[in-house]
Formats: sequence, structure tokens, C-alpha cells
Amino acid sequence: MRTPGHILVVEDNPAIVTILTEMLAGEGYQVAASTGGRAIEAARDNPPDLVLLDVLMPEMDGPEVCRRLKADPRTRDVPVVFLTALPPVVLPQRLAGCQYEALIRKPFEVTEVLGTVERLLHA
Repeated sequence: MRTPGHILVVEDNPAIVTILTEMLAGEGYQVAASTGGRAIEAARDNPPDLVLLDVLMPEMDGPEVCRRLKADPRTRDVPVVFLTALPPVVLPQRLAGCQYEALIRKPFEVTEVLGTVERLLHA
């Protein structure tokens, strides 16, 4: 039996937060949710095992959150998985300078999210 992990969902759409939280909790993961810049403080206070991070958010976008997490010794080794509906052509520029482990396109498939989380946490 695998050991569940602690996952931080950083997303400004409440419906997506609910879907991800229910899906991951159903698999035994502990899930916390946050948005924008508040996610940095949440991750520093209770470092997660993985971050699911929306690219576009109004207060602070995902790439900036990612850069700050990766610059902090407490969170630099936490895998980051971006979630986005942006067209692939804009992603290289948008995500430049971000260290991330995976990218999942919205609308996402449950199996893709769970498979990515499993691969990154239990490989």
C-alpha cells in the first residue's frame, strides 16, 4: 500500500478546487487549497509533497508562485505540476524560468492527474 502524500492545490476556480480535492482525497491524499501569493505562505508553513498550480490567476500567476517556491530552501524540492488551458504556443514564454515537473492541460482527465501525482510522489 502506498503512503499518501500532502498536496497543495493552487487554483482560483472554486469548481476545479472542489474536483481536485475530492478526487485526490478519495485516493487517500491530504489536500490543502490556496490561491496566488497565499500559496507561498501555505507551502512554507506546511511544506507539501507536491503542488498542483494553475498558470493563470489574478493576484499572482502560477509561474511567479513557482519561482518563489523554488527559490525557498523549504520548498525548492517540492514537485510542481502546472494546470493550464492556455494554448501550447504561449507556454514556453509564459513558463520561462520556472522549474516544474509536469504540465497538465485543462480540461484534464482524472486518470492523467492521478497518474502524474502517483508518478511524481511514488516513483
